[in-house]
Amino acid sequence: MGLKFIASKLYPTLLLFGIAGWTLALMGANSPVATSGIGIIDTAQIAVSSSAIQKAITNASGDAQKAKTDFEQKQKELQAANERYTRQQSVSTPDENERRRKEVAKLSDELEEIQFRLNREVKKAQEKMVAPMQEKIVAAIKDIAASRRLSVVLAKDNTIYHDNAIDLTKEVIARIDAK
Repeated sequence: MGLKFIASKLYPTLLLFGIAGWTLALMGANSPVATSGIGIIDTAQIAVSSSAIQKAITNASGDAQKAKTDFEQKQKELQAANERYTRQQSVSTPDENERRRKEVAKLSDELEEIQFRLNREVKKAQEKMVAPMQEKIVAAIKDIAASRRLSVVLAKDNTIYHDNAIDLTKEVIARIDAK
């Protein structure tokens, strides 16, 4: 029973390996499958080290800076108006209190509008920067992969171990910055 059981499990495995070996032999050494490889990139290092990406970040952040300045100024105005209203509420007439309450409400609404605009500007700046940079990075990776005949390029974050010889990060940075 023991020998038949082992044989029943061993023969299919040997057959599978035999077919796989025969298939690889027929494909030949010059086949893309036989010569394919894997590359690794460190996306965080690319973002930090690429001068082109850093320049794009600087340009994009400048677009949102005005909205941020407006927001901070309006926030100070609202805080001052709210402090005045609270401080003078007990000694003011009902009409003055209502006027100050409306002033605080108006400033609060303006602040919300500026916050909305700031969020929109930040999102627009990110979109303006991210899409073109992703295209440049992907194009550089594809060019390098094609020249090295790699079939897979993985992010370093998704690997447990890799040999530094397959790390394409510096080459990707150089290609991005050269364009």
